[in-house]
Amino acid sequence: MNNRMVSKHRRNFFVTFGLAAIGAVLPSSVYPNSGLTREGQQGDPDLPREFLEFDRETIMGESYSTRGLFEATPPNFGSLLVSEAQLWEGRNRRDNPDSIAALLNLFDLPPALNSRPVPFCAVGVSYVAAMVYAKAVALRASKDGTKADPSKTLHNYLAELEHSHFLPTPSVNDMFLVAQGKHRWVSSADVPRPKAGWLVVYSWKGGAPDHVGIVKSAGADSIETIEFNTSPSHKTTAAEREGGYVASRTRAYPSKFVKGFIRTT
Repeated sequence: MNNRMVSKHRRNFFVTFGLAAIGAVLPSSVYPNSGLTREGQQGDPDLPREFLEFDRETIMGESYSTRGLFEATPPNFGSLLVSEAQLWEGRNRRDNPDSIAALLNLFDLPPALNSRPVPFCAVGVSYVAAMVYAKAVALRASKDGTKADPSKTLHNYLAELEHSHFLPTPSVNDMFLVAQGKHRWVSSADVPRPKAGWLVVYSWKGGAPDHVGIVKSAGADSIETIEFNTSPSHKTTAAEREGGYVASRTRAYPSKFVKGFIRTT
């Protein structure tokens, strides 16, 4: 079997596994005859709840339709993920609409739906993780004296992320469920201090998760994170409530709001 056939086989396995893992445990929330799934996300307990609508099979199929490259996993992926996310800190949908639109475009999502903003916490995490791989490949090419393939896009690295780290997706709930199925999930009750570069999953009211961020560091009674589609602090102004910020946060931990963590390394 040649390398192309192997890559195709592995890519098809990832798509099938991901859809099966989600479908096996996710209650039906698909609109009749539409193929759309609706998910509520919320960047803070006091922020307005925003809703994402997406076709899971379309996103999974299109996102993984490019041939998996199966690049070597960066040995310092966690720290690189934090550093890449920090490059986005301060950007928000009010002042930097083109930047936020670029994040959402990874999954062909619009900035707004029915005149309401589309949430992007899971989208942002997925985007910067794919960028870690893209930059690692470009760096190796420069050291080898070769040119990076201009046809490669961030979509080329989504299969890498699913294979080695977490499911890249606009859905926090799907990210959480696949992590459980692939034994990457760690309950908050089982870890006193999460590692930098892990994903932290929140549930503000209990039940299904509705927000995700990236752990920067952990202390005795708090965790430092960087999060997409949140507010700059717990003292949120009216303007910030509409901004959808990328911001560093200090969150109490342990906390009833922290559902758990996704191991990325």
